[in-house]
Amino acid sequence: MQEQRLDPGPKRNSRDKFLFAAHDAINVLVLLFVFGLAHAGPDFLMQDYTAAKILHLLGLGWFFGGLLASTVSVSRFIWLQPFLDHEKLAHGFRFLLFLELLCIPSIALIAYGGMAMVAQLGGLQSQPWAYQGYLALLFSPLVLMITPRLYHKRLIQDPGVDIEREKRLAFWLDSGFIVVMSLGLSGLVTSMVLKVTLF
Repeated sequence: MQEQRLDPGPKRNSRDKFLFAAHDAINVLVLLFVFGLAHAGPDFLMQDYTAAKILHLLGLGWFFGGLLASTVSVSRFIWLQPFLDHEKLAHGFRFLLFLELLCIPSIALIAYGGMAMVAQLGGLQSQPWAYQGYLALLFSPLVLMITPRLYHKRLIQDPGVDIEREKRLAFWLDSGFIVVMSLGLSGLVTSMVLKVTLF
């Protein structure tokens, strides 16, 4: 008779604090950079509109592609596990946090290219449609700092977390994230191309 594996329960990892510290540091630096772009002089921004657009599009591909790939890969790692326990759940969360570290700098690239393009069109004051993109970029680091702590508390520090529920949740998060990202990206691209506000 095959012996059933026992779930050791969630374990604290001494490296979690360093992972969070690196995650927060990059987010804060990006936040300060994006905030400062609105007050930067024209000499700081590139003057070539085409080059700025290329940087902006590269940043968008890096950010959305990285987040989509990391979310899908980690979600599938969780819900395809035949024997999921607290340790594997925590490992998936830490891996997602590490992948986010690689995506966060792309926000600065998106913001720099976008602000350089807007500056060529007269600045934020004359282009109100650009405010929504700027605000989205400004709040992105804050969201990326807050949400991992909520998951850390629920997935790693809570010994009573329901493993089967988390497997089902990972599946729906995977599917929902793809739909929301597709709709959100389509809306932003339409707004930027037509230069109209979404709200």
